[in-house]
Amino acid sequence: MKADIEKIFNERLRSTKKYVVYFDKNRRLKKSWKELSDDIDHSVRIIDSIRGTHRIDAPSIGIIGPTSYSWMVFDLACLKGGFTATGLQEHLDADEIDEVIKVEELDLLLADYSLKDKLKKAGRVAIYYFNCIGFENNDTQKIQVDDSKPITMNILDEYGSGYTSGTSRHAKKVRLLCTPTPVPRPSFIEKVLKAVLYRFSFWSAKDNRLIIFMPFSHIQQRTFVKMAFLNNVNIILSDEANCIRHIITEKPNIMVSVPAIYDVIARRIKEKTEQFPPFKKKIYRFYNKSRINRSFNWNPAKAILNRYLFSGIKKLYGGKASYFIVGSAKVNPETIRTFYSVGVKILESYGQSETGIISMSSHWQFRIGSVGKPGPDVVIADDGEVLLRFNECYYHDYNKDILAVDENNYIHTGDMGYLDQDGYLFLKGRKDEVIVLENGLKIFAGTIEERLVQYEGINHAVVFSDSGNSLKTILAVDPDYAIEDVIKIIKMENRKLKNHEKISEFAVDKNSWQPENGFITGNFKVKRNKIMEIKKNYTFYAVPDLPLKVV
Repeated sequence: MKADIEKIFNERLRSTKKYVVYFDKNRRLKKSWKELSDDIDHSVRIIDSIRGTHRIDAPSIGIIGPTSYSWMVFDLACLKGGFTATGLQEHLDADEIDEVIKVEELDLLLADYSLKDKLKKAGRVAIYYFNCIGFENNDTQKIQVDDSKPITMNILDEYGSGYTSGTSRHAKKVRLLCTPTPVPRPSFIEKVLKAVLYRFSFWSAKDNRLIIFMPFSHIQQRTFVKMAFLNNVNIILSDEANCIRHIITEKPNIMVSVPAIYDVIARRIKEKTEQFPPFKKKIYRFYNKSRINRSFNWNPAKAILNRYLFSGIKKLYGGKASYFIVGSAKVNPETIRTFYSVGVKILESYGQSETGIISMSSHWQFRIGSVGKPGPDVVIADDGEVLLRFNECYYHDYNKDILAVDENNYIHTGDMGYLDQDGYLFLKGRKDEVIVLENGLKIFAGTIEERLVQYEGINHAVVFSDSGNSLKTILAVDPDYAIEDVIKIIKMENRKLKNHEKISEFAVDKNSWQPENGFITGNFKVKRNKIMEIKKNYTFYAVPDLPLKVV
């Protein structure tokens, strides 16, 4: 690990051909990795200057703000300069930020200038604001920097930390370690095989592009940046509000995203295919029935039909989709199926911030609804919970209490699932979200919620039971969504569900659920506890049993 990080700073960041694309409002900006390296060194000097001004010996640094080039630069500057960096979630309120500053004993907070008003109450910490251009009355402190001062690389064994999203409970701290890891020396045959596989894989392409738009406060995004450098992959920095537009304009072929983004693109793909003229629809059906969609992209028949059928659809996802991964939450199988119908495999991954990737599908091991074939360290408990064997080599940096390790040395993930006869892992939902009715029947709320949010205009859904014998749901919908439309959708889905799974009552929330108001996490996952705390504030309607007239 440490050798990889040193390679980034000593070798990769010398490149003048590889680049980072980022956006300042409507301006598209582009810098080479060499220019990025110069910015990193400049930022190390800024931190050193602040240390001298405030007489801080070994600063513990917090970074807060929306995804931006400056956030990434300061994070890498902390890594190179030997400072511990904690990523703070930008949607926390002022009191929560102050609490993190206190708990982490931060000496310095590097903050996006847009958060200045929120940070007015932050005490006991020096604050340096970045991204100040364009703001009026910029009174951030002026830092004197000597750019001729040499920079010494000083990578710490524990170089930072971050917090989990805290979907169903309090966010947990995860430490970022960079300790030397002994790696067995590969044999000559292994070296040759690796070189051949690399040569014929998309990784050898010269213009691979990874798009990052999720918050850098989540440690995975920071990890993706380092992986991009190690694999010579260009980086596109976007944000949650503009990522769909930037996927279209920047054409990334590598993306790791939460289900919500793929859901939006899938709906648009489905709209386009449903508008095909009759003859094109016949070819489209042939394309799928003959399983051409399942073949690899180098298949000549697939290449020809892709050009004929999907020339107007490709731009919706950028066009290539060499390595599109979905994670963080269970994805609707219909979304995967829609992409698959136009020849694109969305690879489902499963893991946790505390453990990393547990299982992931691949182009060779791919089944809709499955997160791939996990290794022998993954087993299913008697109650259906996914367990992961605790391995000291990988998880020595985490406290066993944080990882919920039992007496048999297994990590309890809190996720429910099963392995099919071929060893593919399928997830059902969170263990603490399983609804057990009075008659003992179990319902996975997440499965029903997936079905509801597949409809455009329904942004989030929470299914629960008050009585123990019937289900209710709270739906976050677009402001112009009519109650009658909600009733139609619920009745349609009720027809497909078993009797004990049918929804009897519903409530509608036309307000937007955002991380800022505490309804969802930075990864777009609903905070169920928050919704359950305020459910009494909603007006619930009974789902009528009248027959639905289908138009």
